Amino acid sequence: MVCNDLNVTFIPAFDDISHMSIELSWKDDISKFFLSYDENRYGNINTEVTMRKEGSEEWQTLYSGYDVHYVKQDLQPDTKYYFRLRLRNKDGVGEWSKEATARTLSKDDAISFLLFMTETPLTGVDIHRSIKQGSALLLREILEKGEANIEAPDNLGFTPLMLAAQKNMLEMLEILLDCDANTNTKNDTGKTALMFAAFKGNIECMETLLESGADVNAVDHSGLSALHMATDGEQTRAIKLLVKNGANLENRDFGLGWTPLIRCAGLKNNGNVDVACELIRAGAQIDALDNDGKTALHNCIMVNHHTLCEILLKHGARLDLTTNTGYDAFTLAESSGNQKLIQLINDYSEKRKIT
Repeated sequence: MVCNDLNVTFIPAFDDISHMSIELSWKDDISKFFLSYDENRYGNINTEVTMRKEGSEEWQTLYSGYDVHYVKQDLQPDTKYYFRLRLRNKDGVGEWSKEATARTLSKDDAISFLLFMTETPLTGVDIHRSIKQGSALLLREILEKGEANIEAPDNLGFTPLMLAAQKNMLEMLEILLDCDANTNTKNDTGKTALMFAAFKGNIECMETLLESGADVNAVDHSGLSALHMATDGEQTRAIKLLVKNGANLENRDFGLGWTPLIRCAGLKNNGNVDVACELIRAGAQIDALDNDGKTALHNCIMVNHHTLCEILLKHGARLDLTTNTGYDAFTLAESSGNQKLIQLINDYSEKRKIT
């Protein structure tokens, strides 16, 4: 239902324009609108923003929510775009605003604007921006000027190399390595670019990092390695690649003493059978003990990963081992109350004639 109280006289403003992105804002205008709007009476206001490209009559929904700005990425260089917005509350929706028009920069203009029109030296912010925009040409130009710190972290603690590895941007990663980015730099939690790539399963980025000297067995402040991260991300190809390059299958975290296999079994949101099988095939010790004397099977029972429990048993996981507090697999299964697990342990006990 059209609600005239929500009709607006303002249009989206443009805060930043590159050759691939346009940042829109309606913060100042919406703040003025709220001066005469009774939110307690009419409820929260939702802003809808749409866009169309020059030559097209089709409007594309960009955003619907309560924020006051939006960045549209992956646009074409030197192209004109039209934007409009409208407001919505529980009673209805206002009319669309008039159209706001913006043209993305050409690639040459974007580089010229950044490199030659700025009054301040280039910084790590410029490196990160070029990566997020996907501009290899701009990234190389920035790095060749030699002003910006190639190891500068963003507001999330990511170095440019970490960002490229995490986002699977191989060309960007190769440019950074060509300009001597450190493969083993750690963020404030101790994680490296290889760890971020491993969690995502970005194989080509991982291969390039390893070929460039990334430490396959580096650990973060919690003792987690790239192999732990690949396990958490449930990335079997990444696990295979890391093991091929010398990853330690028995590396343990500092807190619980979990190996990658135990971690796969012990995390409630994991229990991935393919991951566990890949680790076992690679030679992971199936009965390795954590700091509490628990095996992968013990941890698996405690979080009710029934299918993985069966896989571990098929691969010979021992039933007679007890934890530091004296619990064996059957006792843990009984305490879980999971009848399927209890039956599974009973069946394997009978097969192995363990009473």
